[in-house]
Amino acid sequence: MWNGFFATRTRREAGHGHGMPSGGIPGAPGFELVSREPLVFVWRQFASERECEALAAHGEAARGFAGSASAQDGCSEAQIAYGVEGFRRVVQMNGKLYAEVASVGDGGDTRLCEAAQALVERFNCASAAFLGHAESPHDEQWQSVVNCTPGVSAHWAGAARLLQGVHVDTYNDSAPRFATSLLYLRCPPHGCETLFASDVAAGAALLERGVESTLEDAAARIRVAATGRNAMHALEASAHPLVPASAGTLLLFFVRGPSGAVCPASFHGSARPAGGDKWTLQTFWAAPPDADVECYARERVAHVLSRLPEGDHAPLR
Repeated sequence: MWNGFFATRTRREAGHGHGMPSGGIPGAPGFELVSREPLVFVWRQFASERECEALAAHGEAARGFAGSASAQDGCSEAQIAYGVEGFRRVVQMNGKLYAEVASVGDGGDTRLCEAAQALVERFNCASAAFLGHAESPHDEQWQSVVNCTPGVSAHWAGAARLLQGVHVDTYNDSAPRFATSLLYLRCPPHGCETLFASDVAAGAALLERGVESTLEDAAARIRVAATGRNAMHALEASAHPLVPASAGTLLLFFVRGPSGAVCPASFHGSARPAGGDKWTLQTFWAAPPDADVECYARERVAHVLSRLPEGDHAPLR
């Protein structure tokens, strides 16, 4: 159980320089409310530079291993590698790296180094405890993933804000998801932020059409609807950062709102990194397989909102 680990470990580590700002949330003093629509929280300086670099270094090794394996296989599309220390599998696709962190029960010598493993566990336990999500990992919930997004030259900084459009995290048949945790490990000089689309009306219009992403495959589904295309353009144009990105910052946001339905304000995307590669750790939180997704999400949102001090209202975007 996530919370069992959190209860025995995080109390011990809470005062070790990992961002405990005054005015935090009772029972979760590291988290701060950033926005209510979408519901977004941040834990600044959650991790040290040493911890972040330890995990990013494993990702670098995985990228090198996957690249050499794909070269031997002559692959030109999605490249998948197994047997990388610390990871269940490593996928390179569309220029990005996705390295799925191995769990303790995967068998073999699969663990990361001590510092990296401790960071992954603390990241998940802090998030799960805050969400009131006591479920153990299950098939509907992806394990933690180390991501790398290659950066372009700093000369192109700001040329195109969004990397690949915006989406909600229930995209691609992932309906059980209700929240996402993201930890920045390495941030290039430009374009590391997560951008949230503020045009809620445009987001709602797309969700009504069953569109959860502005990527090309989603665009094809509404190619005959001019109003849909206009909504996509408006949504992308409204994307902006809510939290400055820096190594060690933990961003936690809800995909679903107080009603349990997918929140149209949760459309988001990555800025285009420039001047270096962007490295993150990410976990998608999902309702258990036997649970009603909207009901479970409502309970999780209510749990988090009940922890906010009375009168704690983040400004609307």
